[in-house]
Amino acid sequence: HEIMAVCTKAHDYGTVTFSWNGAAASSPVSLFDKEAVRTTPEISLGTVDLQPGTATLTVEITGADPAATPRWMFGLDYLRFVPAAASSPTQ
Repeated sequence: HEIMAVCTKAHDYGTVTFSWNGAAASSPVSLFDKEAVRTTPEISLGTVDLQPGTATLTVEITGADPAATPRWMFGLDYLRFVPAAASSPTQ
């Protein structure tokens, strides 16, 4: 499954990185928006092999835009797990 995330952006939101089960899943993502509170487009956090049991998504606030109000905020609107495309049959 490909993990897709949508986050909130605003004037007081930070820069974050995501990891899945301890492995880096994104480069830094700035959630700063000086004009309005809005959402990001879907952000791909990579493809994972989902198995029964516990899985951990970690979000680390790693900084902020210099123009941001220093509150270091983060908001996750949703995660979407997209099934991987079926492999084409071998000939």
